[in-house]
Amino acid sequence: MNFLQKLYKTFPVLLTVMVSASMNSEAIAQTEYSISLQVPETKIFPKLYYPASVIDRRVHKSDGNILSSDGKKIPVTFETDLSTSIFQYADAMISSDTNLAPVSILIEKLHFSDVGSVAKHTLSLEFKLSIVRYLEGQEISLYSTNGRPSFISTGVTTGLAEKLLMQGLDALLSGFEKYANENSEQPAFCNSSESILIYNDEYTNYLDADTIRWKEDYKLNWDDFQGKPDKSSPFSAQSNCMFAFKSMVEYKSGLMRFSIFLYPCFTKKASWVVPDKKQDALLQHEQLHFDICELYIRKLRKKISSMTFPIIEPAELIKVEFNQAWADYQQAQALYDDESQHGIIEKEQKRWEEYVKNQLKLLEDFATRLPPTQVK
Repeated sequence: MNFLQKLYKTFPVLLTVMVSASMNSEAIAQTEYSISLQVPETKIFPKLYYPASVIDRRVHKSDGNILSSDGKKIPVTFETDLSTSIFQYADAMISSDTNLAPVSILIEKLHFSDVGSVAKHTLSLEFKLSIVRYLEGQEISLYSTNGRPSFISTGVTTGLAEKLLMQGLDALLSGFEKYANENSEQPAFCNSSESILIYNDEYTNYLDADTIRWKEDYKLNWDDFQGKPDKSSPFSAQSNCMFAFKSMVEYKSGLMRFSIFLYPCFTKKASWVVPDKKQDALLQHEQLHFDICELYIRKLRKKISSMTFPIIEPAELIKVEFNQAWADYQQAQALYDDESQHGIIEKEQKRWEEYVKNQLKLLEDFATRLPPTQVK
């Protein structure tokens, strides 16, 4: 079950029966019963959402019938229309702050029926109302209430239909407020996002650890090449450099916070050198492989710093950027080896060293080991 399914809740409204004494009603012939909702008796001040719209999703749009004072069934209508009437009621009940997450009320079922005669009849309202959030192309079901409350009445009493509808709306809106407060740490209640690049200053033990992170004041030495040489390889050494990546998503107080950890790493046991080939020039060539790894991590950090991430599943977007950066990085490493002939062509080796040095300088704001910095 995904989180969208987990969010859906159903809170049925139990049957309500009220006996009303007969009242003296003017026997005026009516052709329809027009409903006008009163001002809500309660006020809600939500911290996470506001009602943005009401959507009538009923298959059959008829609002039903009600018994008139002359004993005839007449259609129920609304002074404006059903959606507008409900929106006005919700807007009057809930303090709206458009900086919060917008939610919509769905009318899935709403129909009045009145059975009996003027002497004794039962007025009922069958309804199903839901609250959803439209976010990044998805409809997220948050809350639902349904039922068939009714009044048993002797005589025709005005205002009963309004009471039935307001009872259902109060159940929906008050119940949703409680639900929202109890389930606030969800994507559906977020209306903004931020991404944070985390520069953690906790580094591995460079002497004993297998995987070490790049840092400016540490240069590789031959003791870091602890793997077994590949006898089938024509090369004298191989550096195993990689991108280390992890992310964390937090939903709190209407904000999606996406923390991203990116580090260039060197794996000792997967890196090797032929014992009799340990030369300074070769070690310098391998060090530049590690520096290129740092360069492309900086490029990726810069790209991320300018991005806006979706609230739902932000990690999916970072995967795309990560994979592209990794492909670009591998292409650069291959080009470096090809143009320098693995460090043999001294002129090309020096040119690459100068190029990488300058690029690292240009991107020093995104260097590894900076203090924590919020980027968006």
